[in-house]
Amino acid sequence: MLKLLGDVSTTPSQGETPQTNPEQPVEKNIQKFEDGWYYIKNTGSNKYLNVRNGVGADAQNVELGSSKQKWEISNNDDGSVTLISEFGNYALDVSNGSADNGANIQIYSTHRRDAQKFYIKKTSQSNVYTIITKASSGERALDAEGRKTTDGTNICQWTDEEKSNQTWTFEKVAGSSNTPTNPPAQETTCWAKSLGYPCCSACIGIEYEDSDGKWGIENGGWCGLPSECAKNTCQGAQGYPCCKSTCDIYSTDGDGNWGIENNDWCLIDDTKC
Repeated sequence: MLKLLGDVSTTPSQGETPQTNPEQPVEKNIQKFEDGWYYIKNTGSNKYLNVRNGVGADAQNVELGSSKQKWEISNNDDGSVTLISEFGNYALDVSNGSADNGANIQIYSTHRRDAQKFYIKKTSQSNVYTIITKASSGERALDAEGRKTTDGTNICQWTDEEKSNQTWTFEKVAGSSNTPTNPPAQETTCWAKSLGYPCCSACIGIEYEDSDGKWGIENGGWCGLPSECAKNTCQGAQGYPCCKSTCDIYSTDGDGNWGIENNDWCLIDDTKC
Protein backbone atom coordinates (compact mmCIF):
# COMPACT_ATOMS: atom_id res chain seq x y z
CA MET A 1 0.00 0.00 0.00
CA LEU A 2 1.32 3.44 -0.87
CA LYS A 3 2.26 5.68 2.03
CA LEU A 4 2.08 9.48 2.03
CA LEU A 5 5.35 11.20 2.85
CA GLY A 6 6.47 8.99 5.68
CA ASP A 7 4.78 9.94 8.94
CA VAL A 8 2.62 12.83 7.69
CA SER A 9 -0.96 12.31 8.85
CA THR A 10 -3.75 13.03 6.40
CA THR A 11 -6.13 13.87 9.24
CA PRO A 12 -5.57 17.44 10.50
CA SER A 13 -4.73 17.55 14.20
CA GLN A 14 -4.23 20.36 16.68
CA GLY A 15 -1.58 22.77 15.47
CA GLU A 16 -1.55 21.32 11.94
CA THR A 17 -4.79 22.58 10.41
CA PRO A 18 -4.27 25.62 8.14
CA GLN A 19 -5.25 28.86 9.84
CA THR A 20 -8.70 29.70 8.54
CA ASN A 21 -11.79 31.36 9.86
CA PRO A 22 -15.22 29.77 10.33
CA GLU A 23 -18.25 31.25 8.64
CA GLN A 24 -19.37 34.35 10.49
CA PRO A 25 -22.91 35.76 10.66
CA VAL A 26 -23.65 38.91 8.72
CA GLU A 27 -23.09 42.02 10.85
CA LYS A 28 -25.92 44.31 11.85
CA ASN A 29 -26.20 47.78 10.27
CA ILE A 30 -24.58 46.65 7.04
CA GLN A 31 -25.09 48.99 4.10
CA LYS A 32 -25.61 47.41 0.71
CA PHE A 33 -24.06 49.27 -2.24
CA GLU A 34 -24.67 48.55 -5.89
CA ASP A 35 -21.94 46.76 -7.79
CA GLY A 36 -19.75 49.33 -9.52
CA TRP A 37 -16.80 51.67 -9.21
CA TYR A 38 -16.28 54.04 -6.26
CA TYR A 39 -13.73 56.39 -4.76
CA ILE A 40 -13.29 55.61 -1.03
CA LYS A 41 -12.41 58.63 1.11
CA ASN A 42 -11.26 58.73 4.73
CA THR A 43 -13.16 61.30 6.79
CA GLY A 44 -10.33 62.11 9.20
CA SER A 45 -7.78 63.03 6.54
CA ASN A 46 -9.88 63.72 3.42
CA LYS A 47 -7.46 61.37 1.66
CA TYR A 48 -8.38 58.42 -0.50
CA LEU A 49 -7.83 54.69 -0.19
CA ASN A 50 -4.88 54.12 -2.53
CA VAL A 51 -2.66 51.33 -3.82
CA ARG A 52 0.97 52.33 -3.32
CA ASN A 53 2.51 53.80 -6.48
CA GLY A 54 -0.58 52.85 -8.46
CA VAL A 55 0.85 49.43 -9.26
CA GLY A 56 -1.14 46.19 -9.29
CA ALA A 57 0.84 43.31 -7.77
CA ASP A 58 0.48 40.64 -5.12
CA ALA A 59 1.10 42.06 -1.63
CA GLN A 60 1.26 45.67 -2.91
CA ASN A 61 0.60 47.95 0.07
CA VAL A 62 -2.55 50.03 0.61
CA GLU A 63 -2.30 53.55 2.07
CA LEU A 64 -3.81 57.02 2.19
CA GLY A 65 -3.27 59.26 -0.83
CA SER A 66 -4.42 62.56 -2.29
CA SER A 67 -5.13 61.11 -5.72
CA LYS A 68 -8.42 59.40 -6.49
CA GLN A 69 -8.17 55.69 -7.23
CA LYS A 70 -11.16 53.57 -8.17
CA TRP A 71 -12.35 50.46 -6.34
CA GLU A 72 -14.97 48.14 -7.75
CA ILE A 73 -17.57 46.93 -5.25
CA SER A 74 -18.58 43.36 -6.03
CA ASN A 75 -21.28 41.91 -3.77
CA ASN A 76 -20.96 38.37 -2.37
CA ASP A 77 -23.78 36.01 -1.39
CA ASP A 78 -23.07 36.34 2.36
CA GLY A 79 -23.70 40.10 2.44
CA SER A 80 -20.03 41.01 2.24
CA VAL A 81 -18.27 42.80 -0.61
CA THR A 82 -14.99 42.28 -2.40
CA LEU A 83 -13.21 45.52 -3.33
CA ILE A 84 -11.24 45.18 -6.55
CA SER A 85 -8.55 47.72 -7.46
CA GLU A 86 -8.52 49.56 -10.77
CA PHE A 87 -4.98 48.23 -11.27
CA GLY A 88 -5.87 44.75 -12.45
CA ASN A 89 -7.51 41.68 -10.95
CA TYR A 90 -6.28 42.47 -7.44
CA ALA A 91 -8.59 42.78 -4.45
CA LEU A 92 -8.30 44.49 -1.07
CA ASP A 93 -6.89 41.80 1.22
CA VAL A 94 -6.04 41.27 4.91
CA SER A 95 -2.49 39.93 4.93
CA ASN A 96 -2.43 36.20 5.76
CA GLY A 97 -6.16 36.37 6.55
CA SER A 98 -5.21 37.48 10.06
CA ALA A 99 -7.78 38.43 12.70
CA ASP A 100 -5.24 40.41 14.76
CA ASN A 101 -5.08 44.12 15.46
CA GLY A 102 -2.43 45.69 13.24
CA ALA A 103 -2.72 43.13 10.44
CA ASN A 104 -1.68 44.87 7.25
CA ILE A 105 -4.05 45.70 4.41
CA GLN A 106 -2.76 45.03 0.91
CA ILE A 107 -4.02 43.96 -2.50
CA TYR A 108 -3.73 40.40 -3.74
CA SER A 109 -4.90 38.36 -6.72
CA THR A 110 -8.67 38.08 -6.41
CA HIS A 111 -9.89 34.83 -4.85
CA ARG A 112 -12.92 36.07 -2.84
CA ARG A 113 -12.23 34.12 0.32
CA ASP A 114 -12.51 35.54 3.85
CA ALA A 115 -9.30 37.60 3.63
CA GLN A 116 -10.92 39.52 0.76
CA LYS A 117 -14.42 39.91 2.22
CA PHE A 118 -15.53 43.13 3.92
CA TYR A 119 -18.73 44.55 5.36
CA ILE A 120 -19.60 48.22 4.86
CA LYS A 121 -21.11 49.18 8.20
CA LYS A 122 -23.26 52.21 8.95
CA THR A 123 -22.10 54.65 11.63
CA SER A 124 -23.98 57.27 13.63
CA GLN A 125 -23.11 59.81 10.89
CA SER A 126 -25.17 59.94 7.71
CA ASN A 127 -23.43 58.41 4.66
CA VAL A 128 -20.31 57.61 6.70
CA TYR A 129 -19.18 54.01 7.16
CA THR A 130 -16.58 51.73 8.61
CA ILE A 131 -15.17 48.93 6.47
CA ILE A 132 -14.96 45.87 8.68
CA THR A 133 -13.14 42.66 7.89
CA LYS A 134 -14.68 39.21 7.76
CA ALA A 135 -11.26 37.77 8.62
CA SER A 136 -11.68 39.28 12.12
CA SER A 137 -15.29 38.05 12.48
CA GLY A 138 -16.42 41.64 11.97
CA GLU A 139 -14.54 43.00 15.00
CA ARG A 140 -11.91 45.09 13.20
CA ALA A 141 -12.06 47.88 10.65
CA LEU A 142 -9.81 49.48 8.06
CA ASP A 143 -7.71 51.97 10.01
CA ALA A 144 -5.28 54.74 9.02
CA GLU A 145 -2.37 53.67 11.19
CA GLY A 146 -1.46 55.92 14.11
CA ARG A 147 -4.33 58.30 13.21
CA LYS A 148 -1.98 59.96 10.74
CA THR A 149 -3.38 62.02 7.89
CA THR A 150 -0.43 62.39 5.50
CA ASP A 151 -0.02 60.78 2.10
CA GLY A 152 1.51 57.32 2.44
CA THR A 153 -0.08 56.58 5.83
CA ASN A 154 -0.38 52.80 6.09
CA ILE A 155 -3.75 51.09 6.27
CA CYS A 156 -4.13 48.21 8.73
CA GLN A 157 -7.06 46.68 10.62
CA TRP A 158 -7.90 47.67 14.19
CA THR A 159 -10.78 47.25 16.63
CA ASP A 160 -13.81 49.04 15.18
CA GLU A 161 -14.46 52.17 17.25
CA GLU A 162 -15.78 54.45 14.49
CA LYS A 163 -12.91 56.89 15.00
CA SER A 164 -12.24 59.38 12.23
CA ASN A 165 -9.25 57.39 10.99
CA GLN A 166 -11.61 54.40 10.57
CA THR A 167 -14.54 56.08 8.83
CA TRP A 168 -15.05 56.41 5.08
CA THR A 169 -17.36 57.81 2.46
CA PHE A 170 -18.08 56.27 -0.94
CA GLU A 171 -18.23 58.39 -4.09
CA LYS A 172 -19.87 56.69 -7.07
CA VAL A 173 -17.80 56.96 -10.26
CA ALA A 174 -20.03 57.79 -13.20
CA GLY A 175 -19.36 56.14 -16.57
CA SER A 176 -16.30 54.26 -15.32
CA SER A 177 -14.61 51.71 -17.57
CA ASN A 178 -14.20 48.14 -16.40
CA THR A 179 -10.82 47.93 -18.15
CA PRO A 180 -8.00 47.76 -15.55
CA THR A 181 -5.30 50.43 -15.74
CA ASN A 182 -2.40 47.99 -15.66
CA PRO A 183 -3.76 44.42 -15.83
CA PRO A 184 -1.49 41.58 -14.68
CA ALA A 185 0.34 39.68 -17.38
CA GLN A 186 -0.96 36.42 -15.95
CA GLU A 187 -3.67 35.85 -13.37
CA THR A 188 -2.52 34.01 -10.29
CA THR A 189 -4.89 31.16 -9.49
CA CYS A 190 -3.35 29.99 -6.22
CA TRP A 191 -5.26 31.62 -3.39
CA ALA A 192 -3.24 30.02 -0.58
CA LYS A 193 -0.30 32.44 -0.85
CA SER A 194 -2.34 35.26 0.66
CA LEU A 195 -2.91 33.00 3.70
CA GLY A 196 0.81 32.28 4.10
CA TYR A 197 0.89 28.84 2.45
CA PRO A 198 2.44 27.70 -0.84
CA CYS A 199 0.61 26.39 -3.87
CA CYS A 200 0.65 22.66 -4.54
CA SER A 201 2.90 21.96 -7.50
CA ALA A 202 0.34 19.58 -9.03
CA CYS A 203 -3.31 18.56 -8.65
CA ILE A 204 -2.66 16.12 -5.81
CA GLY A 205 -5.30 14.53 -3.60
CA ILE A 206 -7.52 16.66 -1.37
CA GLU A 207 -6.60 16.11 2.29
CA TYR A 208 -8.73 18.87 3.86
CA GLU A 209 -11.35 21.36 2.72
CA ASP A 210 -12.68 24.50 4.43
CA SER A 211 -14.27 27.82 3.50
CA ASP A 212 -11.00 29.04 1.98
CA GLY A 213 -10.54 26.15 -0.42
CA LYS A 214 -9.08 22.70 -0.90
CA TRP A 215 -5.79 21.71 0.75
CA GLY A 216 -3.20 19.07 -0.07
CA ILE A 217 0.02 17.92 1.59
CA GLU A 218 3.33 18.29 -0.19
CA ASN A 219 6.88 17.94 1.19
CA GLY A 220 5.42 17.35 4.64
CA GLY A 221 3.41 20.60 4.76
CA TRP A 222 0.08 22.07 3.74
CA CYS A 223 -0.39 23.55 0.27
CA GLY A 224 -3.38 25.09 -1.48
CA LEU A 225 -4.72 23.36 -4.56
CA PRO A 226 -4.82 25.85 -7.46
CA SER A 227 -8.29 26.72 -8.65
CA GLU A 228 -7.76 25.05 -12.02
CA CYS A 229 -7.48 21.69 -10.24
CA ALA A 230 -11.25 21.79 -9.75
CA LYS A 231 -11.57 21.40 -13.53
CA ASN A 232 -9.59 18.15 -13.53
CA THR A 233 -11.46 14.86 -13.30
CA CYS A 234 -8.45 13.23 -11.63
CA GLN A 235 -7.39 14.74 -8.30
CA GLY A 236 -4.60 12.35 -7.33
CA ALA A 237 -4.54 10.44 -4.03
CA GLN A 238 -2.39 9.87 -0.93
CA GLY A 239 -0.28 12.92 -1.76
CA TYR A 240 0.59 11.70 -5.24
CA PRO A 241 -0.43 13.56 -8.43
CA CYS A 242 -2.28 12.25 -11.45
CA CYS A 243 -0.21 10.83 -14.26
CA LYS A 244 0.33 13.31 -17.05
CA SER A 245 0.66 10.83 -19.90
CA THR A 246 1.28 7.23 -18.85
CA CYS A 247 -1.49 4.62 -18.92
CA ASP A 248 0.73 1.70 -17.87
CA ILE A 249 -0.68 0.12 -14.70
CA TYR A 250 1.85 -1.04 -12.10
CA SER A 251 -0.49 -1.38 -9.11
CA THR A 252 -4.16 -1.15 -8.20
CA ASP A 253 -5.84 -0.35 -4.87
CA GLY A 254 -8.95 1.35 -3.54
CA ASP A 255 -7.89 4.70 -5.00
CA GLY A 256 -7.57 3.35 -8.53
CA ASN A 257 -4.83 2.35 -10.94
CA TRP A 258 -1.26 3.50 -10.34
CA GLY A 259 1.47 4.25 -12.83
CA ILE A 260 5.01 5.58 -12.57
CA GLU A 261 6.31 8.89 -13.94
CA ASN A 262 9.63 10.58 -13.11
CA ASN A 263 10.51 7.57 -10.92
CA ASP A 264 7.54 8.14 -8.61
CA TRP A 265 3.97 6.95 -8.26
CA CYS A 266 1.09 8.70 -10.00
CA LEU A 267 -2.63 7.96 -10.18
CA ILE A 268 -3.76 7.09 -13.69
CA ASP A 269 -6.53 9.28 -15.06
CA ASP A 270 -9.00 6.71 -16.39
CA THR A 271 -10.74 9.35 -18.52
CA LYS A 272 -7.57 9.68 -20.62
CA CYS A 273 -6.62 6.01 -20.81
